[in-house]
Amino acid sequence: MSPVVSHRILRRWLKISDASRYAGLSPKTIKRMLTKGYLRGERTPGGHWRVDRESIDEYFSGDQKALEIVRSLGL
Repeated sequence: MSPVVSHRILRRWLKISDASRYAGLSPKTIKRMLTKGYLRGERTPGGHWRVDRESIDEYFSGDQKALEIVRSLGL
């Protein structure tokens, strides 16, 4: 991973593409998880999503529930 990408991933609020890399999921899955409320996020004034990195960490904290929810999304 390049230093630029790793620096961006250390931020609290991530772009969809950075959140996707961080979580190891597709951007489409991250968007679904945001809209269904599994991850916390906000929209910028321009309409782009920013994902709360801490919500990804909480979601994947070794909980089997996370895997079940991803599967329930049809992925």
